[in-house]
Amino acid sequence: MTIGNGALGLGGVSPGQGNWLAQINADLAQLQDINDLRRVLVSGEALTAGECVGIENGDGRMYKADHTAAAGVDDYLWNVYGVTATTVASAGENIIVILRGPITISGHGFPVGAPIYLNASVPGQLTNLGTSGRLIGIVEDADTIFLDCPRSWAAS
Repeated sequence: MTIGNGALGLGGVSPGQGNWLAQINADLAQLQDINDLRRVLVSGEALTAGECVGIENGDGRMYKADHTAAAGVDDYLWNVYGVTATTVASAGENIIVILRGPITISGHGFPVGAPIYLNASVPGQLTNLGTSGRLIGIVEDADTIFLDCPRSWAAS
């Protein structure tokens, strides 16, 4: 945002140039998108960057998403809320969770273009094998996965 000589400009466009209102609306939409990409939440256990997490229905904290739990036990952990972007050593620490958008996981080892799922047998782990039915993203390149975790939510 620039302010000078009585003119207000956002996104490099001032009121005297072109369609400045459209530019302001586009910039505001981008800010909303950025807000939707990531959340700072509280961990319920030690978590490593790149793990799928879900919200535990008892304490509202983030735990490894888990498809290995018996039916009816922590059903909410079956839903992938997001993927951790940071590592925490223990419960009660703030952790950054990516819900939608790109996440960098250097050398993840998945083929470019592959769909990414929650691993059905290892809690929190990503896989390119569709064993869980919860599609959470697509591999963009050797170090980046594009996530869309909210679309993975489903009743267990």
